[in-house]
This record gives sequence, structure tokens and C-alpha cells, in this order.
Amino acid sequence: MFENRSAIYHNLAGCVVGTAWGAATSLLGSVAVCRLCGVSPELAVVLGNKGISSPFALAGAAALGANEPLTVTYVILSGVYGGAFGLGVTEALSCGTASNDVACGVSMGTASHGVGTATLIQNGQPRLAALSSVGMILTGVMHTLLCSAPATRRLVHAVAGTALR
Repeated sequence: MFENRSAIYHNLAGCVVGTAWGAATSLLGSVAVCRLCGVSPELAVVLGNKGISSPFALAGAAALGANEPLTVTYVILSGVYGGAFGLGVTEALSCGTASNDVACGVSMGTASHGVGTATLIQNGQPRLAALSSVGMILTGVMHTLLCSAPATRRLVHAVAGTALR
């Protein structure tokens, strides 16, 4: 990551905004889709925490009153799917060029956290992996901040159709 610090510093504002948007849409969008599909409200709240790494997801689950072991299970599944399919998506988006590396790397970390980052390392893409780790951490922090806000907790439960615990 040290070798890629220039790309990170020059794009930090975009990374912060992008990961904040990713955290919010992952949290609320997952819950909304679950509600539309008839998933139980309790499971919908669990699935709102799936898009971040486990330590952050546990903090989010605790703040939202979600089942913590089930949350970690879905976090792992989400990471595995992201690791399996995310590299194909980044390649389809022409990642590997300097102009797209930041967006592709950060989005991989935002969507598929540690497993996606490890996949990039395994496939010989250290620059994308460094940017992915930045996306993973920023998304986790943003998610935790969102879940810490009482208004967000009320909104998540309202969208899920369940009472705030």
C-alpha cells in the first residue's frame, strides 16, 4: 500500500464520498430489497450488514439489534461472491489502466471486503489490492458511523418493517 499512497492521497475525497455512498446504499438498499421480496424483517436487518468486513458488521449488528452470528455468516458469503465475481467485473470495466484503478480497487473493497482484496493480491494486482483495502476500511467506518446514528437505526427498522430494539 505504501507504494500506492500517492494515488490514495490524490483521490481521498472521492474515495470517502464513494465509500460513504456505498455504505449507505448497501445498508438501506439491502434492507429495502429484502422487504420488497418478502424476507422477514429480522433477516432484512441482518442482511443490511453484509457488505462490510466482520468486525464492522458485528458493530453494526449490535447497534441495529441484529443476530450477530447470522450477520457474520452473510458477511462471509458476500465476500466469497465478491471474490468470485468481482475480478471479472473489474476486468470488464477495463481496470488495470491508471485512470480506472482507483474506482475499481475501491469498489472491490467496498463491495467484497477482505475476500475481494485477497483475490486481487492472489491475481497479481497489488495496486488494486491496496486501493481495495482503503475502500474496505473506509466503508466499514462509514457503515459503523451510520449505524451509530439513532436516526439511521430508526430508518433501517422502518424500512425493514420491524420495531427498533
